[in-house]
Amino acid sequence: PEIRIIENGRNLGYTGGNNAGMLAATGNYFLLLNNDTEVAPDFIDPMIHLAESDTEIGAVSPKIVYYDHPDTIQYAGGGKIDLTRGRISWRGWMQKDDGRFGEAVETTLLHGAALLVKRCVVEKVGLLNEHFFAYYEEIDWSLSIRKLGYSIYFMPKSLVLHKESMTVKKDSPLRVFLMNRNRIYLSRIHTGFWQHLFFIHYLLGVSLSINLIRFLSKKRIDLVMAYCKGIIAGFRNRDIQTKKYLKWR
Repeated sequence: PEIRIIENGRNLGYTGGNNAGMLAATGNYFLLLNNDTEVAPDFIDPMIHLAESDTEIGAVSPKIVYYDHPDTIQYAGGGKIDLTRGRISWRGWMQKDDGRFGEAVETTLLHGAALLVKRCVVEKVGLLNEHFFAYYEEIDWSLSIRKLGYSIYFMPKSLVLHKESMTVKKDSPLRVFLMNRNRIYLSRIHTGFWQHLFFIHYLLGVSLSINLIRFLSKKRIDLVMAYCKGIIAGFRNRDIQTKKYLKWR
């Protein structure tokens, strides 16, 4: 098949880059795949077959293992979603890939490193919210897809190896900034008044102290600054619920 390369002219992040690709694509499915992944042969087919089996299935994510430790699972489906504390978990995370997660099951969350979504679903739920830029955007999308009545599935027969955080390093100030800011965005969009208020109290009363101590113990003033800037940015942006990126353009 032909490959079309899109030059955006600037870094649009995970959200803007994938949105540009989806707008240019013509198929019935969109496959979002990180640039720090490798895939098993024919990994797409099981996801397509699963999605085709039920009109209520909106999106599918494959089994994701660590590239350097391919016997260790990163993602075998979504786990608990705790919007009150801005935390999410992955089913099977850091567990041995010993066959325990060998069945296709309905799950809570997609994984941004690799996911397949139906075009008809994106036309209803909208493109990725570009306010996020990177991190938590797939959580926002997953919650929105499920609110529309579609289900999300995990497909273990599709395998992806993930070189995690090669684009943005784990201790990068940019990553700390985006992760912290976007937790606030996610809470603002998907929680009610009282739950969001509880989240703010937890963020400022518990999470802030824990992370500042952790960063200072490493003598990482740059991460302290990034964390604090993330909080400020999260509260300043009052347009996070704008419809600009929630509609199919």
